[in-house]
Formats: sequence, structure tokens, C-alpha cells
Amino acid sequence: MNNIIKTSRFQQRMELAMKEREENKNMKEEVKVTDPVEKMIAIQLSQLEVKPEELEELAKQYSQLTIIDINDKQGRKAVSEARKFLKSKRTSITRDGKLLRENFNKVSKAIIVRVDELVNIIEPQENRLEAMEDDIEKQEQAIIEQRNREEQEKITARTELLFSYGASFNGVQYQLGDHTILVGEVKLFTNTEFDRAATFFKEYYENFEQLKLQAEIDRQTSLTNNKEAAMLHIQSLGYVFETNSFYNSEFNHRFTTIRDLETEDDLNIFKREMDNLLTYRKEEKEKAESKRIADEALKAEQDRLADIRKAQELKQAELDRKQKELDDQLAAVQKQKEADEKRAKQLEYDAKVNLFESRRTQLMNTPNLVQKDFVDNINHPMYVLNEEDWTLFLHGCKIAFNEEQERLTIEAEEAAAAEEKRRIEMAPDVEVLNNIANEFKKILSTPPTMKTEKGRSVVINTNQLKNKIITYIEEQIKNL
Repeated sequence: MNNIIKTSRFQQRMELAMKEREENKNMKEEVKVTDPVEKMIAIQLSQLEVKPEELEELAKQYSQLTIIDINDKQGRKAVSEARKFLKSKRTSITRDGKLLRENFNKVSKAIIVRVDELVNIIEPQENRLEAMEDDIEKQEQAIIEQRNREEQEKITARTELLFSYGASFNGVQYQLGDHTILVGEVKLFTNTEFDRAATFFKEYYENFEQLKLQAEIDRQTSLTNNKEAAMLHIQSLGYVFETNSFYNSEFNHRFTTIRDLETEDDLNIFKREMDNLLTYRKEEKEKAESKRIADEALKAEQDRLADIRKAQELKQAELDRKQKELDDQLAAVQKQKEADEKRAKQLEYDAKVNLFESRRTQLMNTPNLVQKDFVDNINHPMYVLNEEDWTLFLHGCKIAFNEEQERLTIEAEEAAAAEEKRRIEMAPDVEVLNNIANEFKKILSTPPTMKTEKGRSVVINTNQLKNKIITYIEEQIKNL
């Protein structure tokens, strides 16, 4: 009922405003737009009673107001009255704007319904034609993919044949000896052309295998001869062959194998290595004996120095014991001094705490300061104030509390207006989301009878997923 009365009054004000605009030539000159939508918006905005020029004049008029100090009662009164007047103006503008938006929301919803009706007439044919196009494109793509697959299989078979003959590939061509096939020719050659080219690779491969076999026979013969010569040289150096290894008892050295010696140079190098090894072993034996003699002399000297160091340690231990007794006596005296200083500081702290609690209790018992949260938020070392400063501080707390209460009242009113504005703006979305949730609730409201266990499982899982979607939408509506 209140909304109907407000709407009627607002329509009366709109009619009066329209009559005034028709009589006012300056107003007609201001609305100079040719686009129908912009013209409609300009007309609707002009229905607001207050003009921007008037509000700018008010803002300029009140911008000079100020409060000099806490004793400026006239300044505080003027500021309070100006604030209340501006608040009433702001509330009136917000209310008129809300009514205008409600009218536009109704028009917007009607347009959406009409657009859906028109689209539903032609959309089925569009979907049918699109499905036909998609089917033809899929058939064409299948033919192309089959052709590409056969082409790739042919190329793979040809390259594998070339690699089986030992051909190499450098990214441009396949090569074996003087014979080459370009990578593009592998793809473009007919079967006859490719077989002819591959025949050259095969013949080269078979000839190369014969040459490689003869070279391996020659290499094995050379290895055998060189190994026999190496064993004779090893024996000449004092090594004997026993238990699958060569052993030199003089230097206690053993090795198990002789590496492959393919050429005469390899054999000569091996002989020099064995000669150098024998020389190295002799030098190592002499060094070891010299080191043993030096180590025995060093140990004797270390034992003598250890005896001296032990005597010094005993003497130092006695000195440390006497020093510890003196340090303990000094520490006891210092501990007693610290305890006395701590006791004095505690007495001083307790006196400050008692004075602070006494004055805090006085704040809690003061009229207009009964809210505990306000008193707890006062961050001030009250125990350092003398009585005169304490009286001034208490008076200041009363003023601060009153100002805080007035600020909280203003913030609560502004928050309520903002919440109402947000609720109105979100109303269309809430309605749409509720409709979506209702549509989901209709799905599987009567579960169908399934003949198989798998079918029943699919229906149950689908119903559970539907309930999760509905729950999610309802939770989101609460948060809007």
C-alpha cells in the first residue's frame, strides 16, 4: 500500500515537471538529441526534481562550514543541520531513481520475452542446416585423413628399407656411399622408380659387408700375434701367469687382462707402459721404506711432547678450579642485587597497575561511557596523568564517545541504504537463478525405471549431480 501511495505521488510530481518543461524554452534547448534511445533517456533523467546546478550550489554553500574546537557550539549546530539537510536531499534523489529503474526493468523483461519468441521461430531450421554442413565436412575430413595415413605408411616403409641397408640421413637426403635419394623423392617416386633407386643401395650394402668381414678377419689375426708378443714381454719383467692373472711377487702387483693391441704401435706403447709401471713400483717401494723410518722418529717426538702437555693440563685444571670458586662467589652477590632491583620494579609496576584499574573503573562508571568496548579501545597510559590532566582526559573521552556514537549511526544508515540499493539491483538475477533452480528440480522428479544395474547407477549419479547444482545455485542466491 505504501509503495502504491509513493508511486502515485511520484507520478503527480512527474506530470507537474513535464508541464514546467513544456513552458520553459531553456529546458527545451538543453534536450537536443536525435537518437530515440538517447532522447528517451534524457527525458527520463530530467524527471528527477533536483537539477545538478542546485546540488553544486548547495555543495559550494556548505563547503565553508567548519568547527573551530570543542567549545564552538554554533559551528557544531550549523554543521549538524547542514548534514541532515544534505542527507534528506540524497535520500529523496535515491528514492526517485529507484522508481525510475523499476519502470525500465519491466520494459527490459518484456523485450527479452519477445526476442526469445522470435528467435525460437527460425532457430530450429538454422540448427538443422548447420548439422547438414557439419556432416559433409566430417566426410571430407575422413577421406583426407585416410589418404594421408596411406601416404605416411608408404614413406615409413621406404625409409625403413633404406636404413636397413645402412643409409644415413642428414635432414635433406638419404645417402650410402655415392648413392643418394632426396627426402622429397622418397614421397614422390613411383614404386618402380623407388625400387630401381633402392637396388643401388642394396648392391652397395652387400659389397660393403664382404669388405667389412675380411677386415675383421685381418684384425683378429693381428690381435692374436700382438697378444703373444705382449705376454712374452710381461714374463721378461718378472710376472708369472697364475689363476687367470699375471703376478709379480717382488712388488705384490697383479693384473688380469691385456687390452686389445690391434697394431704394432699399440704393442710398443703397451711395452713402454709396462716398463714405466715396473720403474714406478720400485720407486714406490723405496719411498715406503723411507716413510716408515720417518714415521717412527715422528712418533717418538710426539710421545715426548704429549707427556709435557699432560703435565701442563693438570696445572691449568687446578688454576681453573680456584677461578671457578671465585666466579661463583661473585655470581651469588650479583644475583642477590638483581633480585632486589626486580622486587623494587615490581612494587612500582603494581602501583601503576592499581592506579590504571582505578581510573578504568571510573571510566566504566561514568555516564555515556558504559560501553565496555569503547573503554577497552582507549589506548592511553592513564597512570602517568596527574589529577588535573586526568579530569581533562575524562572530559575528552565523553566528547569522543558522543562523536563515535553519531558516526556509527550515520554509517549504519548509509550501509542500510547501500544494502537496499544492492538488493534492488540483484533482484532480476535472483529471479533468473530461482527459475533455473526450479527447472533443475523438475528433471528426474520421477526417476525412470532402468532394466540394468549400470543404467540405474547412471540415473542415481545424474540425480545426485542435479541436487549438487541446485544446492550450489541456492547458496549463491543467498550470497547475492
